[in-house]
Amino acid sequence: MKTRFSKVILVVSLTAVAATAFATYSKSQPTFRVYGVGALTTTASDGMVAAARHDAHKALGNWTADKDGRSSDASFQEAASSWSSHTGNAGAISRGKTTFTDKEGHHAEMEVVENHDAPTLVFLSNDGGPQAQAALLNAFISSLQKQGVKPVFN
Repeated sequence: MKTRFSKVILVVSLTAVAATAFATYSKSQPTFRVYGVGALTTTASDGMVAAARHDAHKALGNWTADKDGRSSDASFQEAASSWSSHTGNAGAISRGKTTFTDKEGHHAEMEVVENHDAPTLVFLSNDGGPQAQAALLNAFISSLQKQGVKPVFN
């Protein structure tokens, strides 16, 4: 009887530990949520978001090889700005924009707005129509998912 009671206590304790570990893991797990084909929010790190921007450009950009065989995209541009309140880091906001011409000759743009205490906002646009817009979104979120960022569904 004593052994059976000990096993029950052990199982209950292990279940509690596993539940706590899962809750902690899922709270710290980076996520993203898509709003249509032109916007998403994410809790992924700045580095993960930057990698997704570069991966989307790598997949969709109009790459050409020079005489030495090195690929480049002459249309690729990045710009960034940031500002903060006088009260320190709590009001710090940064904004980055990546633009390029895709393989079909359409203008593509990814804009990222980051705030210290809020999910990152990502705005995506491609003037090539719905398929080009969806391709940009899919390339971006595919990169996030490869980095372990999980989708959140409503």
